[in-house]
Amino acid sequence: MKAALAAALIAFAPLIATAQPAAPASDLDRGTQLRREDRPAQAIPYLEAATRSHPQDADAWLELGLAYAGSERLDEAQAALDRAAGLAPAYADVQIARARVAYFRSDPAEARRRLASVLAQHPDNAEAKALDRQIAAALAAGVAPWRVDLAYTHGHLSRGLPSAEVVNLSLAHRFSGGRFAGANFDRTRQFGQTDTYGELVVGARRGYLAAGGAPDAHFRPRWAVRGGLYADAMRPAGWTVQPLIDMGWSRYPVGDVRSITPGLDLARGEALALRARWINVIDEHDRRRAGFSLAGDWRPAKAGPLGVTAALANAPESSDGATQRVKSLSGGVILDLGARTTVRLIANRESRPAYRRHDLTVSVTRGF
Repeated sequence: MKAALAAALIAFAPLIATAQPAAPASDLDRGTQLRREDRPAQAIPYLEAATRSHPQDADAWLELGLAYAGSERLDEAQAALDRAAGLAPAYADVQIARARVAYFRSDPAEARRRLASVLAQHPDNAEAKALDRQIAAALAAGVAPWRVDLAYTHGHLSRGLPSAEVVNLSLAHRFSGGRFAGANFDRTRQFGQTDTYGELVVGARRGYLAAGGAPDAHFRPRWAVRGGLYADAMRPAGWTVQPLIDMGWSRYPVGDVRSITPGLDLARGEALALRARWINVIDEHDRRRAGFSLAGDWRPAKAGPLGVTAALANAPESSDGATQRVKSLSGGVILDLGARTTVRLIANRESRPAYRRHDLTVSVTRGF
């Protein structure tokens, strides 16, 4: 009899773990409803209250983890789901959610490892099978931790000025958890002079920091420090909305230039991406200047290889060695050559106080 009772307890241990005292309906149910309505940021306060009042409720921790993940707060999502897994080790929904967070972190191998136990016990679980197909596709395409960007720009200047050329090279490595590090270089030739600028950058999901310079610069910064911060993404009505702010301090041959640029990135799946920036500059004469830039990418066919890009700007710029207002309009095409290579061809027209400039840029991005 004792042996039978022990066997029964072992068999029903997962059910016992998940059947802890339920959190109040006013918190757990309301938070769950908001999350399922694709309003994870609004759901989080309710679900946090549910876990505080009933810390042994695995469902409350699961829902909180899903809400954090939906708000791209992946570290907090991982912690909440780990707590749920500790309370209910055999809870399939928890293990699927943990696998999904690993997938969001660009770690498909870890996602597949976490999903393996679910598929072993529940081979017909539709959600687990769908996620496994996503992971398999990512592994087949190859998640590339390294990325290299190479661009060449040729600029034609009005009023008989000599043409300009810019070569840009960037190399970056992405680590687990959204962290990355890289280096950027550009060699710019204009007005018969050449500057070479180098920069190192590190960052994570919440922001980045970069520092660089061109010690013998004529028109590029002799040194520059810049950084940015990202707020939690919001997801209203199928959009992803990401507020951010960029800041910078640069020393040019003519003086220091400081900037602060709030911005907003919006995306509708993979089909449409929009970027807006409000550019505020304190120039080398300590005068405040302001402007804006708007840009967007659109892919007409779902998951298709071809896209278009366009941008409009009217803002202060210091690329000629002194801050001046630049009005620009650009447009071009984007072409994916397989899963790891993207080519862009962009034409740009600029109006400056002293001359007009027409640029043609060809760039290639390659993951490996």
